[in-house]
Formats: sequence, structure tokens, C-alpha cells
Amino acid sequence: MRFIGTVKQVCEEHGILLDTIPEHVHGCRVVVNNRLKTCFGKARWRGDRAWIELNPLLFNNQAELFDTIAHEVAHLCAGPKQGHGPLWQRIAETLGANPSARATKEAAKRVGIERQRKARKVVGVCRGCGTEIERAQRLPSNRVYHHKKPCGGLIQPV
Repeated sequence: MRFIGTVKQVCEEHGILLDTIPEHVHGCRVVVNNRLKTCFGKARWRGDRAWIELNPLLFNNQAELFDTIAHEVAHLCAGPKQGHGPLWQRIAETLGANPSARATKEAAKRVGIERQRKARKVVGVCRGCGTEIERAQRLPSNRVYHHKKPCGGLIQPV
């Protein structure tokens, strides 16, 4: 990973308003992570440290780079485990980021990121109507699942 600056330095360089960012976020590191292949960026926490990782392909498109930096800074401001909820959305809008949770396929193409969906497989069968349930990941075995539409039947994991 290559260090490119602190949140304060990177925001100043890309025109993101610092007066809306809490002081404790200013010193967080921003790095380029060459291992990011399918996402634009990530906000990370370990203990009391927080940092942002950016996909190197973002530097080919300044508009997407700005939006991703603002998006990830909003995560640092909102805090860990906040996801893309109302608090994060308000902060993202204040910073000038698109408050949607994910980059579009079109944006990924502009940047040069190839999004690959996990292959879907049959993970369960509805006991009521026999419909096969497909997902990318198996169903956790410690829960009970019901087929909401159309029959409400119990889903049997396979």
C-alpha cells in the first residue's frame, strides 16, 4: 500500500470542505491499495486507528476519485458499523458525495474496474411450493427461513 497523504491533505487537494469533517478524522491516513480489484475504496478501522484505502484505477477519473474520497471520508466521520444509513447519507451529501451506497456499473466501466458477480447456486428449496432459492452464498444453518412470496412455506437448506 502506498501512502498518499492524510484525510486533511487529500481533501484539500481535491476540494472537499474540511470544516464539515471532525478534527479526529483529519489525521487519518489515505493509501492506494493495489489489491482492490472490484471496489472503488474502503474505510477501515483497527482498534482506535482508521484509514482509507483507494483503488489505483480511480486516478484515471477525477470525478469518480472525488466522489469516492468524499464517500469514504463520510464513513470515517460516521464511525464503524454505521454502514450507509441515514447518518452516513447526511454526511456524504454534506461532503458533496453521491449518497448512494454503491458505484454504478457505468462508473466502474469509466474507471476500468471489472465487476464480477459471484455465481449463484441453489441454496434451498421451499417445502410449500417447491421453488428453488438461489444465492451467491449458502444460507446460515442456525436460522429458519420462510418463502415470502408466494406461499410462506418453510425453506429447506440444501
